[in-house]
Amino acid sequence: MPDPSSPAQTPTPESNPVAAKTALRAQLLARRRALADGFGPDGRRELADRLATAGIDWFLRYAAASGRPDAPAGWTVTAYQSRRTEPPVEDLVDRLRARGVRVLMPITLSLESGQLDWFDVADPDSTPLARGVMAEVDVAFTPGLGVDGRGIRIGKGGGYYDRALQLLRPDTPTVTVLHEHELLPHVPDEPHDTPVWGVLTADGVHQFSSREG
Repeated sequence: MPDPSSPAQTPTPESNPVAAKTALRAQLLARRRALADGFGPDGRRELADRLATAGIDWFLRYAAASGRPDAPAGWTVTAYQSRRTEPPVEDLVDRLRARGVRVLMPITLSLESGQLDWFDVADPDSTPLARGVMAEVDVAFTPGLGVDGRGIRIGKGGGYYDRALQLLRPDTPTVTVLHEHELLPHVPDEPHDTPVWGVLTADGVHQFSSREG
């Protein structure tokens, strides 16, 4: 069984980033399955609480530093519904909403288009808002499998978030939620890869961008 605490090694050759990403992705997914298999309900609840505490602490400081009078109530963030092997973000979403933050969740428009739409979690009908709503986002919490020190993110290979992140305002921080061991020494990158601003783990927020936050 893979050791989830040991760092993944980026495969070679670097001259073929697609193949290197595929191999790295398989390693990271295997480690996530091993980690999830070791969690009981109490372990996952504890992780969810630690992630939410770290995420809210950073978010409130970031919002206060913005100088906007509507912060944090009135802000818009993206999140997602975490799967069994993903770091659980449900508590973070609940705590954001309790502070009046608007939370958007993704909808896959079609497998062919590779595009995401979004709905407001507060909307019982989950009405699609159209991709233009990304211009209203103040902080984007996103899934991923790993991020390196340059902010290069590796996801599951569909490219949905690579496209979605390009629709954000240039000053919007993108924070990928990871397990601690998924901060990687290197991720093979391609021209379409958009670096993320930082990473949220249970240990806190690790910032890569030079922007304040």
